[in-house]
Amino acid sequence: MGDDERKKSDASKVSTTRSKTGSAVLLPSLATDTLFAGASEILIQHEEDIYRLRITRNRKLILTK
Repeated sequence: MGDDERKKSDASKVSTTRSKTGSAVLLPSLATDTLFAGASEILIQHEEDIYRLRITRNRKLILTK
């Protein structure tokens, strides 16, 4: 597997979690390295609203409207 193929497979994964009822649920999973692509903050449009997602100096994520 080449570097490009490895990056594609690492960038978009499916993770299993549990719902409130205990059922297994498959959810898409993105690595922050892929999502931010070297930036420290990104903008996310949800319907008519724009949200800012940023990585702090302590490597925590903060989402603001």
